[in-house]
Amino acid sequence: MISRSQRILGLDIGSHTVKAVELAKSGDRVSVTGYAQADIAAAGTLKDAISAVIREGRFRSKQVVSSVSGRSVIVRYINTPFIKSEDLKASMKFEADKYIPFDVNEVILDCVPLDDKPSAETGDMRVVLVAVKKDMVDEHVRLLQEAGLFPYIIDVDCFALGNAFEVCEHEADEASAEPQDGPAADEDAKVAPETGDADAAEDVAEAHVEKGERAADEVAAAAGEDAAEHAQPAPKAEKAGAKAPGAADEKGNGKGPHEKVFALVDIGAQKTNINILEGVNSYFTREVYIGGEDMTEAVSKHLGVTPEEAETIKCAGDREAEVLEAVAQTIDDLANEVFLSFDYFENQFDAEIKTVYISGGGSRLKGIEGVLSQTLARRVKMWDPSAGMELSLTQGQANKLRENAPQLAVAMGLASRLRKV
Repeated sequence: MISRSQRILGLDIGSHTVKAVELAKSGDRVSVTGYAQADIAAAGTLKDAISAVIREGRFRSKQVVSSVSGRSVIVRYINTPFIKSEDLKASMKFEADKYIPFDVNEVILDCVPLDDKPSAETGDMRVVLVAVKKDMVDEHVRLLQEAGLFPYIIDVDCFALGNAFEVCEHEADEASAEPQDGPAADEDAKVAPETGDADAAEDVAEAHVEKGERAADEVAAAAGEDAAEHAQPAPKAEKAGAKAPGAADEKGNGKGPHEKVFALVDIGAQKTNINILEGVNSYFTREVYIGGEDMTEAVSKHLGVTPEEAETIKCAGDREAEVLEAVAQTIDDLANEVFLSFDYFENQFDAEIKTVYISGGGSRLKGIEGVLSQTLARRVKMWDPSAGMELSLTQGQANKLRENAPQLAVAMGLASRLRKV
């Protein structure tokens, strides 16, 4: 288990940049004790970039939470006839091929019931089903172990966003309030033994559900037994995490959001993650394959400059009108995909999304907040995942973290799993 002086490293391995944030917990307070990032192209290879981040950050913790995403990660929210929790996993193993585009023998698979009892009208229950390709997890864990790290949890990008927003709000509230008694402790997370023996381990992944206000129950999301049954021995890793929607109502349609409904939109280099939440509960997630690289390419072509120059111009702001003209079609395509997601959610749950919080490297484009706000007809705000956090860093590190804060939402969310242990 993690020692009493609790620290954990959140490592976001993106397509363009590797970002790492180390958090430490003392009582109910969480502080940032380490930070570093490196561009993959500049470092040479992905492995080189991870090594560069570890060297620069000089992190005290070797326990790491990382994440996977992309087309090899499938999350489905489904309705199914009510089944007891202890029997659900076995049942879903035989039903999963209806919902996932992979052979069930090729994935780490598990499910989480979102209802305590069947719908009074239909007898159904809502379930979140998570499937991740085994070879993807194997490769990810191997990279971490080769860097001298101990995988603690393998999470999912879109759910890390929700965790980051939750800890950001929590720390901001703590910083502005008188000390209070700590909330009820979350259920203990399960910890993988600290071992680098890649031949002795099993494939595992995990999903967890948040129900109620700020109370979390962690549950398994992919069975180690099932993985071992169908796979060759793989590097050891702890289970991945996923936040699931609220419980279903009496009609089995999913408990609708009530008060604070908002969306997190993280614009990465090659894709954009969308997570729609009410409070701390996630109701909808989606990945859209439009990102910052598409904007950079558009600027490069429009202005006749290199991609490197376009990236600088894109974020500088002194040619904002030209840049926005160049990326107009790309932003319009992205906004249309985001709007379709919002429209689906609002029709499904009869709830309005009023505020959109954007993050990710693509969100650093000058003027993007105003353009998205106009296109989506909603308030759009940049958010800083380090807001309210105590920074136990050198002045240089702190300045760099603040400068790059929009890119750190996933890394911060991964490290924030420290609050669950």
